[in-house]
Amino acid sequence: MVGIRALRVCRSAALFFGLCFFVSPGFAVEPDSGLDFFELQKVFQVPDRNLTVERSREIQGMWAYPENIRERFDELAFRRDYSSAYYRRAVSMFDRVRKTDVAFQQKQKQVYRTLKENDDPRPMSAQEKRDALANRFAFEKIRHHETMAAGYDQVLQLLDSGKAGPMDGATRDLYIESLRLNIIHLSKGRNYDNALWKLRRYFQMEERAGQEWPFHYYVAASLSRLYLRAEKRGESLERQYRLQSLKDRYILNYLELRYGVQSYQYKETFKRLRAEAGPYHFLRKQGPLAQ
Repeated sequence: MVGIRALRVCRSAALFFGLCFFVSPGFAVEPDSGLDFFELQKVFQVPDRNLTVERSREIQGMWAYPENIRERFDELAFRRDYSSAYYRRAVSMFDRVRKTDVAFQQKQKQVYRTLKENDDPRPMSAQEKRDALANRFAFEKIRHHETMAAGYDQVLQLLDSGKAGPMDGATRDLYIESLRLNIIHLSKGRNYDNALWKLRRYFQMEERAGQEWPFHYYVAASLSRLYLRAEKRGESLERQYRLQSLKDRYILNYLELRYGVQSYQYKETFKRLRAEAGPYHFLRKQGPLAQ
């Protein structure tokens, strides 16, 4: 009996460790190991030539939240493919989430308008009311962005399943739009780990992602938050320096693409980042991240 039990334990242990070490090639073991992807030279390499004015305006419109939840969907509607019931379902899901977001934007305008008003004869009481409303709405905004991110994620999952057809044409257009909005809401909802994974997916799907300054902006914003979190938690110095170097790469990429290397914004930020650079920083031209 003891031998049988021991055999069962060994089989269970073998199965457990087998599952632990069997990892799909497309996924990483640790939830934050997506950082490796953003260290690749091809990701943070900025194109040598400047973008055309038309392309710059197009990029601005693609990422200009909340304007894009109105204007981009109207443009997307002309490219609908109704041949697939699953595609129609994905469009319906996208539109439902979008309309919820539009309604929240209207509510936000009303709340901000209320916060500016002061019709209470008791100034202190009015200030207390406004502070309470502002705090309550700040929490509500975070919950809203979490809900919106989950809604767009459902659209992505349906399209990723392949049921709506191959990832091209109208299906791909809907996927890219949902992915951008998902990234925006993940960032605004402070879910920076998942935002990085979706930014990675966006780079894989959109061949011109490296030319889009908002892409670099959201990568930099996510890495900045992860860096601050690592500092606060007292994580290893190596990880902090690694995050610092990565975030600074994307901050400079963003500024270079949007304003140019000769701009005041780029030059001043470059000086500050170089002065604050840690020992593993790429600006120091030494250490494992040096290029």
